[in-house]
Amino acid sequence: MADLPLSRVNPGQNPFFTTGCDVFGHFYVKQGRSRVKRWVVLYSCHSSRAIHLELIHHLDIASFINAFRRFSARRGHVDKMVVDNATNNRGSDRELSESIAAWNHSEIGRQLRRHSTTFIYNTPKSSHAGGVFERAIRSVREHLRHVVGDQSLTEENLLTYIVEAEFLVNSRPLTPTSDEPDDVSALSPNDLLILKPMDPLPPGIFTVDQAQHVRKGWKQVQALANCFWRRWTNEYLPTLSKRTKWTQPHRNLRVGDLVLVQDEMTTRGHWPLARITQTFASSGDRLVRSAEVKMKSGRLFRRPVSKLFLLEASDL
Repeated sequence: MADLPLSRVNPGQNPFFTTGCDVFGHFYVKQGRSRVKRWVVLYSCHSSRAIHLELIHHLDIASFINAFRRFSARRGHVDKMVVDNATNNRGSDRELSESIAAWNHSEIGRQLRRHSTTFIYNTPKSSHAGGVFERAIRSVREHLRHVVGDQSLTEENLLTYIVEAEFLVNSRPLTPTSDEPDDVSALSPNDLLILKPMDPLPPGIFTVDQAQHVRKGWKQVQALANCFWRRWTNEYLPTLSKRTKWTQPHRNLRVGDLVLVQDEMTTRGHWPLARITQTFASSGDRLVRSAEVKMKSGRLFRRPVSKLFLLEASDL
């Protein structure tokens, strides 16, 4: 396993200086007598592990850039934004996956460079490259979907709900503030963003059943926030236990190696083989983390080494 990137361990940077980004949805919003779709852009800070949620109306470049401008106007300059490749969005609906795949990434890069922001895509099929912020993205995305489901909220209520969820996730404890035995306080992302203590108590008592039956909009939002809190804490807390993998170094893949490519969409009885045409090593330990492979059809793909299995080494 590679060392942590510098963006994760540099304390001299402001929050969201290096940011991970993901788009998820859809959620239904009541508009007159009809229902329209809305999506959420999630930004996750590499250093403070805080998140920021923005609501978008359309799956196009204009909405994405507008959401980024609102985000950077409130959170400060973003030097580097790392985005998951669209092929990783297997949990998304077809509309979201196809729309993101159709985005002109070079156009997004040009737009962000105008604001001095570097736009980077992770290697396809390597969601683990996102590290801890990928875990936060997946956790928030799944729990928001499960709680809201196919309910139709007003746009105001949906916006309030995602901000409530953002606050709850940013209030999670990261590390103790001291080693004193009587000190039970912990540092949270909100402490780094707001720089003062906040009262996390909700404005009343709201049961889980009220999320489906309550009539007043603000009470429905608070009941939904309670549902999100219960689901998120039940699934987030077990992830605090340490897990290790890829602890033993292996031979670096080389150009010309014959490899078996792991693909979840492979049909039964089919074994996709490929030749490595180019390797990409990390700048620190010089270990190969991803490689470009040439399939039997002649098409070139870039895949992480965790998805490539060496069958025959080259003589080069």
